[in-house]
Amino acid sequence: MAPKKTNTDADPSKVSPLNLAARRQYMESFFRQLPITKDVIEQARTKAIELQSKHLAGRGLSDVNVVYFEYHVDVTVWRLIMNLLMITKSNPWPWKVSIDENNLSDGTSPIFREWCRSHRSSAEAQGSASGTSQSPAQPQPPQHQAPVASAAPQPSVASGTPQPPVQQTSSKTAAPAASVARIAGLGEELSKLTVKSSPKATPKEPVEEKASPEAVTVPQPPVDATLAAKREVAQTLFDGEMKRQGQKCLLPGIQQSRWATSDGQQPLPYITSFDPQVQIRGDYGARNHEDIEEPRLPSLALREKIWQSVCKGMPWLSGPLCGPFELALPAWLDFHDLVCQDFERIQAEKLLDEDIVIAWRVSGKRPVSLVIGPNPAEIHSHEDIRFWIQVRNNWWRVAWWLSSAYWGSSIRLVEHLREVRDLACEGQLIDVPASMTRLFEAWGDIMSDPLLARNKASWNRNNMEMWVPQIHAILAQPRNTVGSLLDEWVFRDMPNANIRAQGVRDAWSRVAPVDAISWHQNAMLKLRSMLQQ
Repeated sequence: MAPKKTNTDADPSKVSPLNLAARRQYMESFFRQLPITKDVIEQARTKAIELQSKHLAGRGLSDVNVVYFEYHVDVTVWRLIMNLLMITKSNPWPWKVSIDENNLSDGTSPIFREWCRSHRSSAEAQGSASGTSQSPAQPQPPQHQAPVASAAPQPSVASGTPQPPVQQTSSKTAAPAASVARIAGLGEELSKLTVKSSPKATPKEPVEEKASPEAVTVPQPPVDATLAAKREVAQTLFDGEMKRQGQKCLLPGIQQSRWATSDGQQPLPYITSFDPQVQIRGDYGARNHEDIEEPRLPSLALREKIWQSVCKGMPWLSGPLCGPFELALPAWLDFHDLVCQDFERIQAEKLLDEDIVIAWRVSGKRPVSLVIGPNPAEIHSHEDIRFWIQVRNNWWRVAWWLSSAYWGSSIRLVEHLREVRDLACEGQLIDVPASMTRLFEAWGDIMSDPLLARNKASWNRNNMEMWVPQIHAILAQPRNTVGSLLDEWVFRDMPNANIRAQGVRDAWSRVAPVDAISWHQNAMLKLRSMLQQ
């Protein structure tokens, strides 16, 4: 669970904020308690260097105080990670100091100077290529990214009683009002910088590109600055993992999986691109305050009759069951994203059997349950046993999805129903006893501690936003290496291996559910074997 207020081993008031080693030792200790890996921290630092350099260069600076630069890179790293985990308000940057960026007596930042030189060379190369018709265009040098190792030492983690970080004011220097305001608002400033630097994150950009007429005429909702920042970080994570996995594919230890072709041809990757605007969503439950209207519900009398005929021995008022073929929804479930998003595609793609609908009961303009049953707009026979079995089977499909949604799965209802259809085409059926057991266990956790259950679901969404870019980078590798690469990625973080494997299954099943489930079953067997050793 991602705690509201994160404790750490050190008291920030006892840390000199201008001491690079002490400051980063505190940050390292703090980050170790969060559900993130070292890879995420490294990617955040690389992104922070880029954002801070762009900000300073935009002010016309080419040299800055080295202490100033490293300090504000650390501030940016902190903001990016806290924002990614949605715990910014409860865990602000713990210090306020004032540093003169123009005071070069302590030395200038070599990282920022190299960044400026690299980008200046790139701009000159572009100008030369476009302005000189007599000479061939010169290749543009790759964009420089300062190595993380040079900017971040690897301190040991202090031990002791965890104490929450509190915001402190350095006694060494009195921060002018403008500097204090700038530091306090850096998270918002970075979001604006990120939106400006990312064409994909700017709602006006698709109109300027070669968009279809529909994309031009349909008004686009404004992109939230926080969401834009998340998408920018996701793209950075994807790019970094692509580079890392591309190098691993060349190693002799990577085994070929059962998806390798026998005729020697290279199979196509599962995916060929990553779109953060599709994969990265808003905050969990961000639209839960919006009113929901209740649709027409399937007949209660008919549902009772069907239940008594095909669900004998199972009371419909137990655990998450709040009526015949009716499943309870916790108040915090991200209903708009998980259920409403693309809901119309369920009927358009015929993902349910004919004349069966999914509706929801509403209380106080909030959804409280899902109801599966005969379409109330149609007349149905009360003696058609085959139709009754279809109602039960469709209810099982929704119950299977909800058992994962209770735990915080990011799979939408429409995506799950597509997966069930594809699995049925491959002859794979729902494991009803296992899914119902999981459903009741998850509901029991919700009832015993609703706040903890909500936080777990939100934590899983945050994890997926960090993990999906990395998983997609692996799925973009040759198919015959994907299984081994995913094994390595999952077991890279053993404390979270179980949920990382579930994240792989969720992401992979959107494009290849049969392969995803087969891999997940094998991964769980490997994990159990490793834990028993």
